[in-house]
Amino acid sequence: MRLLISLAFILTLACSGLDTPDAPPREIPGQAPTPALEQDGTSAPLPSVPLTSLPEWISSGACSMPQILDADAALQESDASGPLHNGLLLCEVAFSGTPPKGRRWDAFGGNPDPSIHINDLPSACAYDTHDVTLSWQGVTLATGDPIEVSAYDRDLRHDDDAGTDSTPLEDWPVRLKGSHFAMTCGALTEAAVQARLPGRIADARAALSVLQQAMQPEPLAENWGWPDDAERIARRHLEDVAGHISWTAAPARALLANEAGIQARWEDTVAASIEQTRAGLSSTADLGQGLSVTVSEISCGYSCTVTLTLHNQGALVTLTPGTDWGAWLITPHGRDVELMMQESLPGDALTLTNGQQTTLRLQQTSNEATDRSMIRIKALNRHHILAIPSP
Repeated sequence: MRLLISLAFILTLACSGLDTPDAPPREIPGQAPTPALEQDGTSAPLPSVPLTSLPEWISSGACSMPQILDADAALQESDASGPLHNGLLLCEVAFSGTPPKGRRWDAFGGNPDPSIHINDLPSACAYDTHDVTLSWQGVTLATGDPIEVSAYDRDLRHDDDAGTDSTPLEDWPVRLKGSHFAMTCGALTEAAVQARLPGRIADARAALSVLQQAMQPEPLAENWGWPDDAERIARRHLEDVAGHISWTAAPARALLANEAGIQARWEDTVAASIEQTRAGLSSTADLGQGLSVTVSEISCGYSCTVTLTLHNQGALVTLTPGTDWGAWLITPHGRDVELMMQESLPGDALTLTNGQQTTLRLQQTSNEATDRSMIRIKALNRHHILAIPSP
């Protein structure tokens, strides 16, 4: 026999009509802890919208297998003995300090990005770490079944081969070692996974509630005030649930529908805020220190170019793009789309003397759909949203 995903998991995939998912991107190297949730017991009911497929933030991920939050602690709880049916496989992975070729795992001198392939299971991976504990849910393994492992360091152009190993299952823990990695694996039984699940679901719902409560539109804030940290924490807790039972299991699908409902509610809320903000905008703003800015026109094709004028009536001023100067168009959902100057500046800075003015043309850095009636400008610690005259 060979290691395979449990029958229940396969049936769930078939019934759901979803493709096998990728794990969402993890912004924290290795298995860094997620901040604790603050629960005040006053959470509003979570909205929900029907889903026909997995959200883009999952399907665009680089790894196939969602990861649980506390894999190291779960490995210490391993209770499997002998065969495993629909259980949670946990493997502590250690990459060597020396890569197969050269003196560095990463082109910029960073740590490796481990990616582990076990038999026909989807890959599991981590970022910027030598040591990590990875997990695979819905695993069935009989005594004597081979465990075949391939390890890689994921890179942009070419993955470094860290070695392979295989061994038949006799009992737990299972130890494997390749040329540049070592692994120790344990497992949680299906009963242990089910015992952990209610608390995981409760934590995920609490994280979604925190996200919902943090949705307060702020026109002058980045991305119209969208709570990126709360979103990251909520999605990490959703991944934790899926890491126990798969993205397509009913509890995970229900949580994803809640997250999509929160996103949809935000779109309605921010659209109303954008409309209200637009009504009172001017095309000119005082940036302080005698510096003013006026937006004159916008021209859009594949992307958009905005033309504006800076006028200095104060002392000599120097602005460094990206540091004390920046400009963005805004999507209908409140997301910022950066604008970059079409022409380079001497010394990468803009200097204006008293009485001097200059015209700048700023190019949209992507082809995202934007609200072409307004531009967000930040300079000299002042933040404005200006009207763009109609083409």
